[in-house]
Amino acid sequence: MKKICILVLIISVCVTFFISFNKNKYITEFISKYGWIIDKKSVIIEKVRIPTQFDESINSYKEMLSKAGFNLDTYKGKTVTKYTYKLLNHIDKDAYINVFTYKRKIAFSDIIITRLDGYMHNINERKYKNAS
Repeated sequence: MKKICILVLIISVCVTFFISFNKNKYITEFISKYGWIIDKKSVIIEKVRIPTQFDESINSYKEMLSKAGFNLDTYKGKTVTKYTYKLLNHIDKDAYINVFTYKRKIAFSDIIITRLDGYMHNINERKYKNAS
């Protein structure tokens, strides 16, 4: 019985790892479609609840996302998973990309600069190092 429990635990861990790996691969492929290069080891994964009512700042964020083809209204009141990676080819060294997923699909994405005077922009705004 003990051997069966250990075997089930090992299989469960392997399946969880496989699902996580495939999800991360899907997300990293999405990011690379836009030309961004990330540090794959730097991933931070969090759950985020989208408010049901949007205030002025969230409406501003929603407008920014809509310029990249994302619709934040779809996710009102929903809990999404946020994947954050360090960007390696952004003109700003403090740049990170957030990719939000819902039910195993890309929901929306943004790029954030994490300084005191930082800012945020769309995934499709090209601010690469050595861009021409």
